[in-house]
Amino acid sequence: MGLVRNFAGWIKASTFGLGRRLTVVFGLMITMLVAIMILVNVHVQHQLLSEQQDLRAGHLSTLASELSIPMLLSSRTADLEVIYEELLAQPDVDTVRLIDSQGWLLASGSPDDPFLATITDPIVQRALETRQTQTTRHLHDLHMATPIVIGDELYGVVQIDMNYDELATKFRHLAERNLIIGAVLVGLGALFSGLLASRLTQPLDQLTVATRKVASGDLTHKIDLRSNDEIQSLAESFNTMVENLQDSLRQVHKVAYEDKLTGIPNRTWLNHQLERLTLTHALDGDSFAVMFLDLDKFKNINDSHGHHIGDLLLKAFAKRLEDTMQSLDLTVLTVSGEELAAAKLGNDEAMLARLGGDEFTIVAPTHRTDELARSIIARMGEAFSLEGRSIQTSTSVGIALYPDHGVTREQLLKCADVAMYQAKGAGRNRH
Repeated sequence: MGLVRNFAGWIKASTFGLGRRLTVVFGLMITMLVAIMILVNVHVQHQLLSEQQDLRAGHLSTLASELSIPMLLSSRTADLEVIYEELLAQPDVDTVRLIDSQGWLLASGSPDDPFLATITDPIVQRALETRQTQTTRHLHDLHMATPIVIGDELYGVVQIDMNYDELATKFRHLAERNLIIGAVLVGLGALFSGLLASRLTQPLDQLTVATRKVASGDLTHKIDLRSNDEIQSLAESFNTMVENLQDSLRQVHKVAYEDKLTGIPNRTWLNHQLERLTLTHALDGDSFAVMFLDLDKFKNINDSHGHHIGDLLLKAFAKRLEDTMQSLDLTVLTVSGEELAAAKLGNDEAMLARLGGDEFTIVAPTHRTDELARSIIARMGEAFSLEGRSIQTSTSVGIALYPDHGVTREQLLKCADVAMYQAKGAGRNRH
């Protein structure tokens, strides 16, 4: 009976005067707040999906261009076909072609495309005419044409068509779950707004300020109410929604900046870091080193043992690199859930990233570089045990120093790459 009387009293308080107005305002506020959060969430996910598409397509297009240049210069079309077959084997790649400056097909990785066929795709023609990358998008498909230019000479265009159905489906399911949570919260808010109206007066100002901050984009702000009633439950539910949105953003961030095979940061993450490092270190005059690592005779291992063993070797190689760095008391920076790592490299900090294939990059303090390179090469002398097989390999390391060998990301990576090939030419297994 007491519960019934309290319920009746709450209903009366919520249907007259200020209580009624607060009931209406509270119900509308919940609905609008949930709608805003869902719209913001869906909008952010859509933007991040588009950015991930562009980053992935640009990465593959750049990789294809870099791999094609030496083949073009030496006219090794057969090797080009092997490279493009591997690129076409990626699940999100529908088409990848190499077209020369006259519009003739040189490589595609697909037996359905005849050699030296004429390609009349408009996006390819625009890339040849403008010498600039051209991109078009249709639903979840991305079409990109990247010209290959060395000096002033145009060698051709890399055309790549990609689909992102799987990634789009994942984000769509995430958005659907957010809609369900939003619908449940709106329903609960409509049901209990009348019961909560009598207790809204005191904490209403605090609740309004908090919701406005979150609705304006401040996802670090949370509602802190200790009323020991339904208002506190609402605040906790709202905080849960904000945490879910933060988790979604962290997941998307991880997809964009983490290498899927090895779990270490990828080329995109490294490019961001080097851009920031060159800017901040230019202000204080500090130096750092970029180390370019490549597994010696990795192709032979792939050919002899299969790509599955090759992938396991890459994962084990990345883990051994990380362990070696940590054994030298270096803190290895990783992909953060909130943002990229710090822009300035500390004396005991280092970065490890996979550029693609069997190429890895380490960014470390200059004074630790020689010791680190020697330790890595020594560790590579230990055989890898992969599914009962003993794999013996080594690594060649090229090192470029900032600012001695370059002051931009491109210059440093290029110099480190050249140094790595010099190490290979000098007999491999050295830096």
